[in-house]
Amino acid sequence: MLDELISWFNKIAKRLGIEIQWDSETVGCMPSLSSIPAHSQRPVQDALDEIAAWLHAPQNEHEFLLVYFDDETNLLKWHKVQRLLASIKKSFPVAEILRPDDTGGKPWPTFDTLLAQGKRVAFLTASDYSPVGNELLFHKMSLCSWQEPDLPFATYPDCRFAGSSVSTLTSHGVLFRPETSEIQYGLLNAMGHLGPNLHLIDEAVLPKLLECNVNIPSPDNITPTRMEAMVWSFAPSEPQAVGASECTAMLRPSARWLSRPCDNSTRMAMACKAVHNATWIVAPMTTHAMDMDGSNLCPQGFNPTTPTNGYENRLLHDALVNSPARLRVAGAWIPLSRALLTQVFGSQVSTNVYDRRVHSLVDSP
Repeated sequence: MLDELISWFNKIAKRLGIEIQWDSETVGCMPSLSSIPAHSQRPVQDALDEIAAWLHAPQNEHEFLLVYFDDETNLLKWHKVQRLLASIKKSFPVAEILRPDDTGGKPWPTFDTLLAQGKRVAFLTASDYSPVGNELLFHKMSLCSWQEPDLPFATYPDCRFAGSSVSTLTSHGVLFRPETSEIQYGLLNAMGHLGPNLHLIDEAVLPKLLECNVNIPSPDNITPTRMEAMVWSFAPSEPQAVGASECTAMLRPSARWLSRPCDNSTRMAMACKAVHNATWIVAPMTTHAMDMDGSNLCPQGFNPTTPTNGYENRLLHDALVNSPARLRVAGAWIPLSRALLTQVFGSQVSTNVYDRRVHSLVDSP
């Protein structure tokens, strides 16, 4: 009803020579009618400039960024897609943008391959702006069989969304982006129903999604605590130290990583992954000292490997916890190279490299 009324207002204004490009579909976040005033809506150019500044900072030179526009088809109807393309080109050199023509409809190369080709960023849209947007914009559905399933969610090891008979663990090559909204209109929730919003993606749910190989969980109402829950690798306040004598370990009590002296006297194992499948094992070591190279520490058919996502990290921790008691293994070394640790945390031996300001943000009211 409201959309129809606004449509008539638009038609009358257009006859008067003033085109009002507004309707309830494109105001604020999902759902519509969030009533965000115009002066509080940030110009897209400002946002793109900030993203570009981050990407082009020296410490981020090895990052590849995927930017997602949660947009509406009205941008095409109002002939604003060209303006969006112009804004992107103003912030990013075209040569560093991965474009649809670069892939030719084939699966994307790895991020390392893209970086080696000088590509730094790609842009995805919720709406299909083809053919106008094909110069720079990928439609989300063209990427990795993109799905946006609804919650609730059955946790590990089931890993299934509501109404689905297929586990996310067996959906190879599928990109899952579940999303929830916390918008409340008085007594109405985000779906326009009486009562609160249910099945939210919050700091309690995020780790459970990540260990089920859910690639892009999208919570609403971003908070420092919620963002901290997106981290599946190092434990809070870790690594405590970085240097030539420090290594990275996973211990039995938790899947989160810790920094430990490489000559740790505790009996440890090496994190090993099968060359041809997703099997993880821990290989007991004959010496207490950790060889950062990890050479010859895994059985035939396995290589020393660092988990690359929450699911792989869970598989490794399961392998550690379920290792035979006779091995008396307390933990597993994560074969992170010193070069990578130096790149992330600095080149000098240091202690307490974790930024304490993060906890001050998390604990603030």
